[in-house]
Amino acid sequence: MPDRPDALTRIEAYFAAALERPRAEWPALLEGEILDTEIREEVRSLLEAHVADGALDEVAAALARVGRRDEATVAQPDRPLPDRIGPYRVEEALGEGGMASVYRGRLREDPTAPQVALKVLRPEADSA
Repeated sequence: MPDRPDALTRIEAYFAAALERPRAEWPALLEGEILDTEIREEVRSLLEAHVADGALDEVAAALARVGRRDEATVAQPDRPLPDRIGPYRVEEALGEGGMASVYRGRLREDPTAPQVALKVLRPEADSA
């Protein structure tokens, strides 16, 4: 990636210009308007990343499918922990408060995968 301030400014400008156009016009912008190869490849990389599904997109979609707090995701003394919340395996309840329950989990079954905190909001918590 170019580290010259003028190059970064140009990359930002070309990226913003591309986002204002239909995706079908991006190749013409890249090949026809951006003469500097290094800048063109950086803008191309940014555009590819912009339209690609990333790990956070997958998590957001999975959590949206789970919905907010429901009977299956609430840690209660007389109920076991949920096995999964979205793509995460729940390992333990960390706490519960007035707005949410918080669990410790991992993305994969692999015990070496990073641990995450999963917060499940009560339905009334987002009614502001």
